Amino acid sequence: IEAQSIALALEGSVLERPLMHDLFKETLVKLGYLIEETVITSLKDEVFFAQLLLSDGNQQVTLEARPSDAIAISLRFGAPLFINEALLNQV
Repeated sequence: IEAQSIALALEGSVLERPLMHDLFKETLVKLGYLIEETVITSLKDEVFFAQLLLSDGNQQVTLEARPSDAIAISLRFGAPLFINEALLNQV
């Protein structure tokens, strides 16, 4: 489902019924938050981890996320995606 959600976001497709990532985006927007960036942060036991950096203009909030979900959500905001340089060198 995450791969399909990422592909739809890359294509700019909008479904009649929103996917969970669309719902999450709408919730954040209605609460006044935007995704500033997503960072793939680490690899533990062959599992990647990511963080979403949110902002409401006054404060920043960091949320832990699965990379696939973080990418799908970030694409909907047009937010940049980064990977920790040490992690990139490791993998």
